[in-house]
Amino acid sequence: MTKSKRFLINLSIATVLGAVCLSSVTYAAAISIPEQVKTILQTAVNWLTLIAGSLALIFIIVGGINFMTANGDPAKVKLARDMILYAFVGIILVAIAQVFWSIANDIGTALSGSGLVSF
Repeated sequence: MTKSKRFLINLSIATVLGAVCLSSVTYAAAISIPEQVKTILQTAVNWLTLIAGSLALIFIIVGGINFMTANGDPAKVKLARDMILYAFVGIILVAIAQVFWSIANDIGTALSGSGLVSF
């Protein structure tokens, strides 16, 4: 099985599991959480996003430098391309995590007003 087929299968499984989790949110019991805890969680998510994005940017730059200095060596070119590819995948995963955080927060706000729900 090629890498692209495995990637598509894993992506479709993750999408189905995500849809199942989001559909079960309507039955989740809302909990009341103090505003300070919500603020701390949001700050932690924002910091982790900033750190992950910064690391991805560094890996993209290092991969680009490795790509330019590979001098046609296939192993070094592959290593540089993989580094850049995985950095972009990391950026996409961080963006998806932010979207899920926002959706969970919106659903929690609609259910309880506190912005967070227990699954």
